[in-house]
Amino acid sequence: MKNLILKMVASNVISSNVGNRLLNIKDGTDLLWNGLSKGLIDEKRLIRFYEQNNFPIIYQEGYAHSGDNTFSNFFTPDIIAKYLVFPISFKKENRDIIIGFLNSEHIDAVKQMIKKIFPDFNTTFFHIP
Repeated sequence: MKNLILKMVASNVISSNVGNRLLNIKDGTDLLWNGLSKGLIDEKRLIRFYEQNNFPIIYQEGYAHSGDNTFSNFFTPDIIAKYLVFPISFKKENRDIIIGFLNSEHIDAVKQMIKKIFPDFNTTFFHIP
């Protein structure tokens, strides 16, 4: 993750001060998610950065960061690649989250991260063969 943050600083996605703040976060949450949720990282710049580095990006213009797509924004390419999980369903009204996983080794780590972001939601994991 440190290399990704340094590459973002070099590409002018974030300033070096923001990069230092992110690298000093020790609460166990994903650094990019933390930066996005606190407004330290501009989402449009991050999208351009991912596109320039040939990551597949799925996004829709005009949505607020804290709207219904907040949950899907959590699953950036680095999260998907690191934990091998991806969103299947997010039902705000039912307070339920369904996640697909390929490697069950990371379920506890992902569940803890999601509980920090969405403390009152139930999380269900489905194995994708």
